[in-house]
Amino acid sequence: MGCCGGGDTGAGALRAEEARRQQNINEGLTEIEGVFSGFNPAFYRGREQAYINYALPQLGRQAREAQRKAVYGLGDRGLLQSSAARTLMSNLGYETNLQKQNIADEGTRQAQELRRAVEQGRSQVVAQLEASANPLLAKQQAFASASQFNAPSIFQPLGNLFQNFSTLYLANRLNQAYAPLINAARGAGVAPPITGQSYAIRR
Repeated sequence: MGCCGGGDTGAGALRAEEARRQQNINEGLTEIEGVFSGFNPAFYRGREQAYINYALPQLGRQAREAQRKAVYGLGDRGLLQSSAARTLMSNLGYETNLQKQNIADEGTRQAQELRRAVEQGRSQVVAQLEASANPLLAKQQAFASASQFNAPSIFQPLGNLFQNFSTLYLANRLNQAYAPLINAARGAGVAPPITGQSYAIRR
C-alpha cells in the first residue's frame, strides 16, 4: 500500500510541476503579447506610408527631368506646338501615374513583408518560451525581437523610372514626328532642316 501511495505522490508531483510549467508559459505568452501589441494595422499602415513619402519626391524629380528632356527634344525639332507634343506629354503623364501606382503597390508589399517578419519573430519567441517555460526570459527575447522591427526602415533609392520612356518612347516618337518634315524637304530637293532650327509642325 505504501508503494502505491508513493506512486500517487510521484504522479501528483508531476502534475503539479506541469501545472506550474503551463502557468509560466501562460505568463510568458501574456508578456509576449504585450510586447508585440504595438504591431497593429496602424503600425503597418504607417510603414506603408513611410515608403510612399520617401519615394514620391524622387518620382517627382524624375518626372520633371523627363519632362525637361521631352520639351527640349520637341523644341529642338520645332514640334512644341504639334499634336505630337500633346501626345508625348499625355503619355508622360500616364507613365507618371503608373509609377505612382507602382510606388503605392511597393509600399503595400513592404508592409506585408514586414508583417510576415514580425509574425515569424513572434512565433520564434513563443517556441522558445514553450521550450524554456521561463516568462522572464520570454519577455527579454520578445523585446529583443520586437526592437529590430520597431527600428525605422531603410529604403533603397529608386532606379531610373523613366528609362524606357526616355530612351525608347521619347526618341521614337520624336523621330516619327520629325520624319515628315525631313521627307518633305528631300522631296522638294532641298536640304533637310538641321536640328536646332524652329519649325512648327502642326499634325
